[in-house]
Amino acid sequence: NGGRCTAILALALLHDHNLQDRGAFSAFKDSSTISVLLNFIEMYDRDLKLNTLYVLEDACQNSAFTYEIFRLGGIITIINSMCLDHIGIQESCSILLKLLLFRRARRVIRRFGGISKLITLLDELNENLIENNQRISHIFQVFLLLCKSEKNKYVCIRYGIGKVIVKIILNISNNSSTSIISLFAILLQI
Repeated sequence: NGGRCTAILALALLHDHNLQDRGAFSAFKDSSTISVLLNFIEMYDRDLKLNTLYVLEDACQNSAFTYEIFRLGGIITIINSMCLDHIGIQESCSILLKLLLFRRARRVIRRFGGISKLITLLDELNENLIENNQRISHIFQVFLLLCKSEKNKYVCIRYGIGKVIVKIILNISNNSSTSIISLFAILLQI
């Protein structure tokens, strides 16, 4: 399809562009481009989704872009997307780590069911731990920021993250266990 190819080519060009520039942000915001990119993430096209995530990951180096993604509801879009098809988890987590620097983002994830979705995702990825080792490590980094909120710690425990952590610790390699053990230590402080 010509539209798909054009979109992927445009995303590749955006990926090469300096998105740290204030002019680039203004153009993106004025043209609703960020909303379009968030819509691309929800599509079932692997290449389109990955290229979009690469652009958004770069864009999040600029805090104005990051805030605009947050303002447009991008947190839940990103979580829903990575939980749906497990595509682009590393890039999605990188974006989430930038978004979670906003304290309100931690509350949004809790209120809109993002914590339970991420715990379910961890449990699903644990089924093929060898292949998903790095993905799991990235998700645990997200949980470390999420758990800066006391309420989020309690929600994590309520949704059974303890069981998932124990299952993963028993099977994961040593080089990926640091963030997992750090999260476990934080949760044990409750």
